[in-house]
Order: sequence, then C-alpha cells, then structure tokens
Amino acid sequence: MPLSDAKIRILKPKAKPYKVGDQDGLYITVTPSVSRLWHLKYRIDGREKRLSFGAYPSVGLATARKLKDQARSTLADGSDPGAVKQEQKRVDREIRGNTFAAQAKAFIDKGRREGKADATKAKIEWLLGMACADFGALPITAITSPTVLACLRKVEAKGNYETAKRLRAKIGGVSLLVRSVGSTGWGLGTGWVDVVESVRNSKDGDGTMSERVRSNRSSRRLSQHPSRS
Repeated sequence: MPLSDAKIRILKPKAKPYKVGDQDGLYITVTPSVSRLWHLKYRIDGREKRLSFGAYPSVGLATARKLKDQARSTLADGSDPGAVKQEQKRVDREIRGNTFAAQAKAFIDKGRREGKADATKAKIEWLLGMACADFGALPITAITSPTVLACLRKVEAKGNYETAKRLRAKIGGVSLLVRSVGSTGWGLGTGWVDVVESVRNSKDGDGTMSERVRSNRSSRRLSQHPSRS
C-alpha cells in the first residue's frame, strides 16, 4: 500500500534501520535515531542503485514523489539519475565558488602579468576593493544590475563621480574577463556580463551616471573659466 503522511508520522524506530515502501521504488528508511529518510531504488545497466532525497518532514511525501518521477524520467532517457545529481552538485559548488571577488582577483593578477605599473595596480585594487566590499562574496550568477548600481550610487553619494565612473569601468573589465573564459574555462557566470552595460543605461531622477559625470565636469570648467558662461 502507498504511504500517507499519517502512516509516516506513526512509524516507530527499531533497534536496526528498516524500510517502508511507497511506490515505483520509492521508500522511506526509519533509523534508530528516529530519522526518516527518503530513498529511491532503481536499476541501470543491470546494477541496482539507490538515490537519496532527504529527510521527512523537510522533504514531504508529495515532494519525494515528484523527485522520484523526475529521477524515473531521467532513467527513461538513458541517464543515471544518481550521476546526474552528483554532476549538479559539482556545478553548484563551482557556482558558489565562482564569486565576484575571485574573478576580481583574477583580473588584478592578469594586470600584474601584463606588467602594469605599481601605481596602476594599486588603483585597480583599491577600486575593485569597493566592489568586493559590497558584493564580492556573491556568485557571479547572482550579480544583477541593481547590485552593481547600488555600489556605484554609494560612491556617487559622496560626490566622487569620477571614481564611480572608473569603478564602473573596472567592474566592466572583470565582466569581460568572465566572458572571455566563460565558454572554455569556468563555463559559468556568463549571465551577468551585460550588467555593466545595463548600468550605463539605467536612470534615476537625476539621469544617467555618465550624464552626471559630464555635468560635474562642465560645472568645474565653468567655475574655473566663468567668462565662458
């Protein structure tokens, strides 16, 4: 008989783990420590294998059945659902490790290899340090236009429009590095490389950032040469 939530809740632990079946190879294992763990038994290439879905009630009956159906569909396509799950875990780990800070460091290291002057390298590190302080820990794939824009706005709020412009350019440099290695190296993170371009086109009540930078420059020139006004 298929399981129900009522049946699962009354399952009692025993001295040794035991299994209670649901349907299509899905079953729950009850351990002596009262854990109730979902598993799927399946066969591929003549070998019996097992796939874990997590613990009840964090993974409910309906969710476990949905995961079972997905695994069965993968199996029907000729793939091993266990191998697919492990590969997805590997990709997820790589995504989490592929942060903006990691790519900013790669960008800085690239500048060192290219022989940039010490003063230039220090300036780049200082600029990207501001970005890393705000969103360096984020995976590349989690960075959005508002993420970058918020960082730049903080710099602008202090009146440092030229610094904001340079910071935007360096963030753009990191994005180009991600684009250049995305298809052959990381294979990840290419979804955010248009963020900086989006920031260039973003507007608020005062207009675009580039417009404010030009306005700031014009104001300084006029204050230095009032006869031109």
